[in-house]
Amino acid sequence: MGLFGGFKADKRLKELEEGFADLKREIKGLQLEWTDTLDRVRRLMGRIAKRAALYEQAEQEGAVEPVAASDQPGNHSPLTARQLQIQQSILSRRRLGGKTT
Repeated sequence: MGLFGGFKADKRLKELEEGFADLKREIKGLQLEWTDTLDRVRRLMGRIAKRAALYEQAEQEGAVEPVAASDQPGNHSPLTARQLQIQQSILSRRRLGGKTT
């Protein structure tokens, strides 16, 4: 190793340490992002479970009629006949580009 060989090794070591520090920061950021995402998913799952429980309770009390999935194709929430009529009206207007002839 020559006179400047030690400087090259020091420079190389410094670059590796900086790269390692960058990777540690990135991993920490990803961990925080994942924790945040997981918290959001948990909250959403809690809301869904709560809605399902409320719906089941209302169904048992007779406040809501049970709706079969085949009665509402592609729809995840039960709609009344009037709500379906309004929805169809809105969808037809959208297909026409907002024109109401």
